[in-house]
Amino acid sequence: MADRKPIKVLPDGGGDSAGLAEFVAADTIGVVDGGTGLATVAASNILTGNGTSALSAESNLTFDGSTLAITGSMTLSSTSTISGDMTFGDNVKVTLGTGGDADIYYDATNLIINPAVAGSGTATVLGNVVIQNDTHGADQLLRFNAENDAGNEKAVELQFDPDASTLAITDTAGTDFFTVSTATGNVTIDGSGQSTGVITNLTIKDGDANPVILTSQQVSSKAVMGFTVGGSQRAQINSDGNVGIGTTAPGYPLDVQGTVAGMFHTKTVHGSVTGLNEVKTFASSSPADGDLPWQMVVYSKDSAGSSVVFGQFAVFSSDLNSSARSSYMRFVAYNGGSAYLASLSSTGVWTDASGEAGKEYEGTRQEVWPDGILSKIKNLRVSKYHGAHHPKNKPITETHVSPTAEDFWDALGIGEDPRAEVKNKDNEKINSPGIAAKDLAGVALVAVQELLERVEALEAA
Repeated sequence: MADRKPIKVLPDGGGDSAGLAEFVAADTIGVVDGGTGLATVAASNILTGNGTSALSAESNLTFDGSTLAITGSMTLSSTSTISGDMTFGDNVKVTLGTGGDADIYYDATNLIINPAVAGSGTATVLGNVVIQNDTHGADQLLRFNAENDAGNEKAVELQFDPDASTLAITDTAGTDFFTVSTATGNVTIDGSGQSTGVITNLTIKDGDANPVILTSQQVSSKAVMGFTVGGSQRAQINSDGNVGIGTTAPGYPLDVQGTVAGMFHTKTVHGSVTGLNEVKTFASSSPADGDLPWQMVVYSKDSAGSSVVFGQFAVFSSDLNSSARSSYMRFVAYNGGSAYLASLSSTGVWTDASGEAGKEYEGTRQEVWPDGILSKIKNLRVSKYHGAHHPKNKPITETHVSPTAEDFWDALGIGEDPRAEVKNKDNEKINSPGIAAKDLAGVALVAVQELLERVEALEAA
């Protein structure tokens, strides 16, 4: 206030104003109506009335021409307009609400907003909130602190890393549990800090009471991933790459287990596709003759609960080079625990199992057919035929000649009884009338032997 001069009124002897003069430090301030004068006023103090008969110089309320300073509490009971800066010291609270409901203050380290000083209020922000750190390269941080039911304080942070362009949910030690990259869109759930056996879940909920859950778990220091749908885990991928469907311990690259009859279903609906192809490729780095490019093995539980082989089908290579290839197929079935093998050679010749160890003889031809077999063959109806359900509007391009399975059985009693009721556990008939090529060849051999005996007898006579 160096450019301003305080003035005083000069009274005359009758109490009237006689003029103005500059106020000096030696002067006193008079109070009308008989009030007590104020001898001195400290620099920048603001004078207030005490409500009775005097003025007071307030040391806690000063104004130096540019800054209004208040030491102590300040209450604003109506609308106030402040066009300059307001400075509050450490731990000086701005209390809001008629009941002292909320506080805002700085505790020398952090800005504290407490909306629940009285009651259980919340802080509501209407509009955008921008959190900015002016330090170059510094992460932006939003921390949440709360006490659990045991009274222990827990904290979690929402952190933005401008260098990595990631938004992460972390703990106070800086361990990222959930990270989203704003640059690539990658989402990371980090459970690496978990102990062995602890499961990290990603849960996706919809209207179903059982949500979809993606789980990650360390088992024997190796990570596994599980997929839970409908309240139960349906699939799992192990760290060795094995995939299990219906099992949590896959032992193969694809291990499917279940209790339903139909385990696989493949359907092609594309209009230009004339059939369904299933392609299996054996990509050996060192192919050689005798390789086993493909094999299907069927296991089943026996009465003791042990898993045993019930059947096999395999494709072998017999000659493998860049200009030619030869292969053969093997089929294995089991009877009484013994394996019986049939094969299809590379030239398309079918070979039946016929080893002596797999046979229990019922007698020689003379014992089985003491009256001979030629008469039975003579009366056997052998006909040429084609398929009974061949389309009427298409030419017949395939015919065969043979007896019927029923006539063959009635005449010779060889093969499977076509009229026998062989059923599975679901009471479905599973046998199909047929004649084995081996049996036709065997009957022909017996007939040849009988004919040779007759020829030899005629020659001897």
